[in-house]
Amino acid sequence: MSVLKNDYFIAPYNLVILIVLEKKVMAISPELLEILRCPKCKSKVKIKDDETGLRCTNTECALVYPIRDEIPVMLVEEATVEK
Repeated sequence: MSVLKNDYFIAPYNLVILIVLEKKVMAISPELLEILRCPKCKSKVKIKDDETGLRCTNTECALVYPIRDEIPVMLVEEATVEK
């Protein structure tokens, strides 16, 4: 009998086989992402590739709003500029 616990699989006869389980869960739902807008220019935002922030799609604005504890901080004062 084998048992699955957390992120590893315990096989019979004391043989432990690690299984890498992909737990990629989008911190922000697609529905929320669809309605969020840049507070400065009102353009759409998209999640950065590293998922640490939301980037304004307006190339002239180019603000990135941080995501902290899976919550987007949509304050212009907290945003950084990335071009």
